[in-house]
Amino acid sequence: MCIACSTYFANCNSCDATACKSCANGQFIASDGKSCVAACAATEYAKNGVCIACSSYFANCNSCDSNGCLGCGNSKVLSFDSSQCLDSCPSTQYSKNNKCDDCTNKYQADCASCDINVCKSCANSKVLAIDALSCISSCPTG
Repeated sequence: MCIACSTYFANCNSCDATACKSCANGQFIASDGKSCVAACAATEYAKNGVCIACSSYFANCNSCDSNGCLGCGNSKVLSFDSSQCLDSCPSTQYSKNNKCDDCTNKYQADCASCDINVCKSCANSKVLAIDALSCISSCPTG
């Protein structure tokens, strides 16, 4: 006996015995495959009409879109390229609003390591200025 998919899976257009395969009215297949939803949860993103858990692609990610992770959980920081959640930023980056940003974006191209307050070391034979906010060719006399 044939039974409509919507009997088992809300707003579902087509299904098999275990899951919804397509949804009606521009809805998305929920990540459990058992229903259709108007929008994916904040912890999911839509890909090809299906809601996919952020954590499936980005460990410790608690919100995302199809381009990458937008926010991390468990006291993690978001990598500069939004591809992963980290315990801390690499030494060439600093944490700004729980996302890693490159030292060269805050200080200058020769800053090799930093935190949110100061440049800690310089590259390319440069030396750290007295204020620790820039790298200079040589220390001033005096």
